[in-house]
Amino acid sequence: NNDKFSSMDTGKEEDVETISIDLSLFQNYYVTGSLALAALILILIPILRSQNKHRNYDKDWFWEKRYQQDGDEVLEWYGGFENLKTFVLEHFRQTEDLSALSKSNIRILEVGCGTSSLCADLQEEGFKSITGMDFSYIAIDKQRKRYKGSGITFIDANLLTFHSTWKAMSLKPFHLVVDKATLDAIWYNKTDESKRNMLACLKQIYQVLYENGIYIVVSLNSPELWESTLQEQHHKFKFKIASWEKT
Repeated sequence: NNDKFSSMDTGKEEDVETISIDLSLFQNYYVTGSLALAALILILIPILRSQNKHRNYDKDWFWEKRYQQDGDEVLEWYGGFENLKTFVLEHFRQTEDLSALSKSNIRILEVGCGTSSLCADLQEEGFKSITGMDFSYIAIDKQRKRYKGSGITFIDANLLTFHSTWKAMSLKPFHLVVDKATLDAIWYNKTDESKRNMLACLKQIYQVLYENGIYIVVSLNSPELWESTLQEQHHKFKFKIASWEKT
């Protein structure tokens, strides 16, 4: 539902509970930082949640089971394209190298696409070169069947090793990468291992991103956590933080 955000909080190990929040509670986004070279843009959703149990959101078998159970349902984590549209287009206009490109020449990747309609929504907006990737073969198989003949590419791959997949397929760098909940899922348990994996994924994205490209991450984690984590790491992104604030 494009009018709601859905989070991955759950009460059971094998299930994912949907928590909906009315988007009318949020208005505008406030951005800090500077945009230069490859940019990591974090859109943070202020949702209070308890997190006291280990989850398997970073495991492919968890999502294979989930997508198997869901049949033909479209799952849209953290809102749909309508929630991101203005933000995405605004940052294309602000980025000198990208603002000169037509929509048909902009290459877009959605990481952790699952069964989201975001790739199709971007295509309807006029973008032509769109790729969705996920480590759930079941989700990717559903997407390939659902959007057969659309021209959208769907890749069954693991984000932790995606650069190798990208090279093997002789793909070109992406101008825009969109991530709704993927880094959150990988980093959910806040262990040292999950943190290392999340940062490794950032490196993978940087390696497949156009020099002046944009990586947009929609996250439930706090700005303080993101800032402290990114500032202590030797990554190559310039990062900005944008938050939907309550009115």
